[in-house]
Amino acid sequence: MRPTISLLAALFAAPLAAQAVWVDRSTAATPHFGYKMACAFDVARGVLVVHGGVLDTGSGSTTLGTMWEWDGATWTQRTPAGAPGPRSRHAMAYDESRGVIVMSGGLLGSTRLPQTYEFNGTSWALRHTAALNFEVYSHRMVYDRARHEIVRFGGGTGGGSTNRTEVWNGSTWILRVAGGPSARKDHMMAYHEPTQRVVLFGGQESGVYNDTWEWNGVSWQQRFPAHTPPAMVNVGFAYSGTSRKIMMASDNFSAPEIWTWDGTDWTQKTSNTGPFAAGYSELTYDPLTDRGIFLAAFQPNVAGFAAHWDLEVPVQHAGSWTTFGTACASSVGTPQLHATPGSLPFVGQPFTVALSGIPGSIFTPAFLVSGFSNTQSSTWTLPHELSGLGMPGCHALVSPDATELLANNAGTASKTWQIPPSTALVGVTFHVQGAAFDPPANSAGVVLSNAGTILIGQV
Repeated sequence: MRPTISLLAALFAAPLAAQAVWVDRSTAATPHFGYKMACAFDVARGVLVVHGGVLDTGSGSTTLGTMWEWDGATWTQRTPAGAPGPRSRHAMAYDESRGVIVMSGGLLGSTRLPQTYEFNGTSWALRHTAALNFEVYSHRMVYDRARHEIVRFGGGTGGGSTNRTEVWNGSTWILRVAGGPSARKDHMMAYHEPTQRVVLFGGQESGVYNDTWEWNGVSWQQRFPAHTPPAMVNVGFAYSGTSRKIMMASDNFSAPEIWTWDGTDWTQKTSNTGPFAAGYSELTYDPLTDRGIFLAAFQPNVAGFAAHWDLEVPVQHAGSWTTFGTACASSVGTPQLHATPGSLPFVGQPFTVALSGIPGSIFTPAFLVSGFSNTQSSTWTLPHELSGLGMPGCHALVSPDATELLANNAGTASKTWQIPPSTALVGVTFHVQGAAFDPPANSAGVVLSNAGTILIGQV
């Protein structure tokens, strides 16, 4: 990158973050799903799945076993084969690696339910029945994308709450650790893509908590941010892809307030007028619209209450990574340049690209070519085929304004930019392409990857 960009970075300060936006989706057709329900978004089918809960009838309550799906426009009641019976305080999460929704635990009245079910979009299947005293309720489950597994923590048991951390392998729950956060129930959990950590907040046992914890796949680490929301239980909690933050939408029978977690600190957000005061809410991320789907089904003295809102935490300016062009074959595969999971280019944040599919020897160094054009270099119109230079099938895709050496770590090389927190960089676009020495691949001994366009944004 040109030195001018770094010099300009010190001259500007970033403005305040954008306001969160509520959109009321409640209609006469919004179902009366029960409070203390469970939800998960089926990414493969593009639908939100809602199951169970407790319906306030005005003269009492009843536990539901009904299942609803929201496709972005319409609610549809489903009655698939093998469906779990009525329950509340259970948990659901979508297993992206296996393409199924996993449901575990819950209550039917005061009876703890031991089963774990899976839903493949067509039918439910009973997969596991838990051992006595680990029939949990008011627990949380989340898909850990970095480690490709569903993580379950805490919940009420037959002898109080637990602080067991377990993972689901498709047939049984495996205990990873009993420790970290104190035993609790009614806490919140979500996966934070940029840090590749599962984040836990709040809950209750001997009081109501406002502590923040992160799970790295092996152990929990408590975080002590500069700002912390008040103690909370049973509130909406979900990751937002564009904002790269976890959204927490708290109602707790009062006016809703919104907090976001960026991996370092909590920030309270302003918003337009949102949902009515309610409780036992759920917030599930819809990656197709990049919005949170907020559902609430309890309001004091209101029988059959139901609310459905969308919540968006927008960014000031979108940042993006877009690949283009094709690579030429190396001696070990096809060189590929890609952004690391959860990495997007925003001012004030790191952004990382990785080059894979290259020889892993220290004697075959890798390079990153950066340029401000992908249509013209000082020598060629781009893209330019390089068979004349002994590199058949290889194409120069970006102007070589800068080239830097990358460390080759067993066939993968990476580059991280710590983008300065400057509005001067917002909207800057440049292009990158990977290269590596590979003498067996061609007569020139060099191979090239695909390329990518980086557009710097602002959260």
